[in-house]
Amino acid sequence: MKKKISIKKFLNEFELYIGALLFIILTIILTLQVILRYVFSSSISWIGELSTILFIFMTYLGISAASLKGQNLKVDFLIEKIKNTTFKKWAIFYTDFITLAFCVIVIFPLVKLVRNFHSSGSKTLLLQIPNSFIYSVLIFCLILTSIRLIQNSIQVFKSDNLNGNHEIHDNFKE
Repeated sequence: MKKKISIKKFLNEFELYIGALLFIILTIILTLQVILRYVFSSSISWIGELSTILFIFMTYLGISAASLKGQNLKVDFLIEKIKNTTFKKWAIFYTDFITLAFCVIVIFPLVKLVRNFHSSGSKTLLLQIPNSFIYSVLIFCLILTSIRLIQNSIQVFKSDNLNGNHEIHDNFKE
């Protein structure tokens, strides 16, 4: 009997699903490009541009997903050595706060950049996708990462058990 994916679980992990879909699309178009180039001595010029855009989107969605699970990029070897649970929670919060501050600081110049791209009508060279759209997705991903970091901090303080990469997110799964 198949288990249905609940709406709450999907919303809490949709970055993983979209990221996986982007990865599949990226794999297909790059495989197509390789086959066209080396078998048929031809290529599609816009595949390189599209693959770069998809890769960037996939990366930023991955950052958000990792933040929710407490596996974002950080130096956690010191945190893992901390025995006191309360101190460990504060250390995790501190590292998440630094990442959150970085996200918030980066969002403001990106908003200005999106406004400039939008007012100038700037588009990508081959696909003619508005640059304002591409950078807006990055803003969305950084805001989502900020939300995930806050969710992670709340879960860390609610948890009595911190193990490994403080994977305590059972409340998010169902």
